[in-house]
Amino acid sequence: MTTSVKTTTSNDPQVLKNVNQVIDVLVLIDTDKLKEYYNSSTPQKKPSQDPKSPTDIDHSFEFMYCAGSRQPVQKQGTADLEFYAIPGDIVRFHGMSMYANSQDSVIVYDITPNSSARLFNHFDQIEVKIKGAAAPQIDDEGPGNYHGLPAQRVVGDFYAYSTTVKEGGDEAYKITFALYELDKNGENQLPFGYFRWDPTIHVS
Repeated sequence: MTTSVKTTTSNDPQVLKNVNQVIDVLVLIDTDKLKEYYNSSTPQKKPSQDPKSPTDIDHSFEFMYCAGSRQPVQKQGTADLEFYAIPGDIVRFHGMSMYANSQDSVIVYDITPNSSARLFNHFDQIEVKIKGAAAPQIDDEGPGNYHGLPAQRVVGDFYAYSTTVKEGGDEAYKITFALYELDKNGENQLPFGYFRWDPTIHVS
């Protein structure tokens, strides 16, 4: 996966008005389409089972969405993305399946530059725990509360692959993710494979 990244050291007061802004990038994977490609291939292809040697895939399985960009996002909802950040900004990548990670689950675990230039600092997996996250009310005694409101408060765990923008420039990156699928008992998510693709992400 090759990601073209651009950052800026602009002194424009309008750009710099929010120091250390948080920018979130949702990496949404069509896991049904991806698994069908491997399960229906003849002879059957097997994705990598080694996280250190992921399988390269094309751009037909991925969609990226960005929130918090300093200027309007370009190519929203595609496998390539352009957003705007400055040094010091926090950028968090969130892996997600079409099932919201409930059946298939996606974890972004590596983002690597193609050269020695490093516009991002070191990436780390982070967890954010919210004690009073909102969730729909469930009627355990049968139909009735069909709309789920008012929301109940639950403990919510949220994860991201996070970094900060180090300096201005333009660099290509590779992004890697793990795909897990629910077992036949519906209780455990097991590894299906490890994948890498080359989105073009411009950070300007």
